[in-house]
Amino acid sequence: MSRAFRNRIRSFDHRKTAWSNSKSSSFDQKGSIIGDGIRHKWSPGLTHEAIGDYLRATRLAQKDSVSLIAELVTLEVDSDSLFPVFLAALVNGYETQRALLQQLAYTDLQTYCDVMRYRTDVSAEILGQTSDEFIRNYLRDLLEGIEKPLSSFFPELRSDIVKVLVGAPVRDIAISGHGSPEYVEYTFLSAQSGTKVTVAQTPVGRNIFGVNLKLGALKPNSGPTLQVSEPEGGKEWIAERLFGRLRLFAYQSKCELDLHARLEVLESQLLPFAGELVRKGRSSDLFFTVASMLEDINLLKQNGDTHLHLWWEAYDLDVAATRNLLDDFYKRLQLVYKEVVEHSFRTVASGFAFYTSLPVRWNLQLIHRYNLPLTLQYTWHPVANWDEAGADVQPSRRTRSSDYEIRLQRISSSTTQVWSADKSIASLGWHRIRAAL
Repeated sequence: MSRAFRNRIRSFDHRKTAWSNSKSSSFDQKGSIIGDGIRHKWSPGLTHEAIGDYLRATRLAQKDSVSLIAELVTLEVDSDSLFPVFLAALVNGYETQRALLQQLAYTDLQTYCDVMRYRTDVSAEILGQTSDEFIRNYLRDLLEGIEKPLSSFFPELRSDIVKVLVGAPVRDIAISGHGSPEYVEYTFLSAQSGTKVTVAQTPVGRNIFGVNLKLGALKPNSGPTLQVSEPEGGKEWIAERLFGRLRLFAYQSKCELDLHARLEVLESQLLPFAGELVRKGRSSDLFFTVASMLEDINLLKQNGDTHLHLWWEAYDLDVAATRNLLDDFYKRLQLVYKEVVEHSFRTVASGFAFYTSLPVRWNLQLIHRYNLPLTLQYTWHPVANWDEAGADVQPSRRTRSSDYEIRLQRISSSTTQVWSADKSIASLGWHRIRAAL
């Protein structure tokens, strides 16, 4: 053991003894000692404020519930602080936890999600309530778990999500349901006379939801959860999505659609199916409506479009054109991603690492190993402006340069590759967007 390291250990022991022998046990003095130790690098490997956050949370969690809830109202939290997570893991009591979640719904999304994940299990207290109390509190938590995060983090998605939940566009939503600690059935409806939560049989003819707490291994306080809605974007997003949906609809319904026809023609072909759903897979719970495709056609017409923008058809199937096609595709991919973030996640856009790096340029390398199909490896780096965004296609270092043109030609002429014009480049684009989101 070196002399310098022994001296650092002695310094650490000395400070630790001074702390434990201190007559004052105030949090401020302990925090000062910790901070001083961090500044002088005596703390073994701990160079952040996590221990200070923990001590602060411990002090606050020891208060009675009334005092603690009152103090939560004035709670100030830094986005990189672990204090709220520690506090959620330490506080006991259903009402205290609920007050903490309500306050943190106005901080940042990552902190809110971490608190949801690590909060103390208060199931025993909730299960001790009467059946009606349990259902009422569960439904209230569920409604607050939708409304507060939507208002704070996803205000752009609120109207769409409310419309999906209620089945109609409404301003304020309420919830009504019944059940037991094992199973809860509920429905959303328009709020009337300020009543937000009702314990009653769910009416017939409405969108009815249910959750099996026992089979799902969910805690009785699992009510406040984030709901998901399909994101929205701008013109490019709508155009790409509409093309993909039209192809899926035509395939599933065996309906002949000419995707090169005018938008008015496509609209007239869809109108007879306006009330139908299109599932994104045979056994999938995900779906979209034919009505939503009609809305997209309307939006494109309002933007002055007369036809679908099948942009990839402008490229021939030779090697040079394929390079340009991939360059264009990876630029459009970023533009669509940017639209989605700015339309649907504007409030939390700074949390999307890829978005804050835009625009970027990809470097694509084609790999061929033994008898395996061609694969694509890529890296990317930020560029100064959107004129430089796109992609460069390079021969792989593992592939002989003499084979490069031949393999690129195969991609150009193939009708089975994922970026083939006939198969639509959009499919690859959505896969990358979902991975980036």
